[in-house]
Amino acid sequence: IGGVVLSLMNVTERVRAQEAVKAERQRFFDVLEALPVYVVLLTPDYHATFANRIFRERFGESHGLRCFEFLFGRSEPCEICETYTVLKTMAPHQWEWTGPDGRIYFVHDFPFTDTDGSTLILEMGIDITDQKKAEEALKQKENQLRLFASEYLNTQETERRRIAAE
Repeated sequence: IGGVVLSLMNVTERVRAQEAVKAERQRFFDVLEALPVYVVLLTPDYHATFANRIFRERFGESHGLRCFEFLFGRSEPCEICETYTVLKTMAPHQWEWTGPDGRIYFVHDFPFTDTDGSTLILEMGIDITDQKKAEEALKQKENQLRLFASEYLNTQETERRRIAAE
């Protein structure tokens, strides 16, 4: 009887532990879904094994297609893609990317070891389109200001010459 009771206690503890792991896993997925950036896990053969809500909303579902197929309708990997640099260097990599939605992303790629030991790419993309537009607008305003200042100085110098000539 004591052995049966201990066995039942072990089963109960195991069930509680499994439920706790399941709840924690759900919490982690909820966090990934709530992030205001896209997160995707990519395999060495270009498949997305996980994509959060932002990624799915911006780029759609992969439906088993490789990233270059479902993102750009290509039959081969993109020549300019820097994502797979991570698999060569096994070091984090950052770069800017214009997505198929026309928006600009600051991309962070990391080597990621999956639960089965395989190496994946963990990619996070932060939409910086508005920041880039603001920087460009600021640059244009600075150029206008320089032009106005130059015109003002030229006008001032012309006026000085005119007064000196009189």
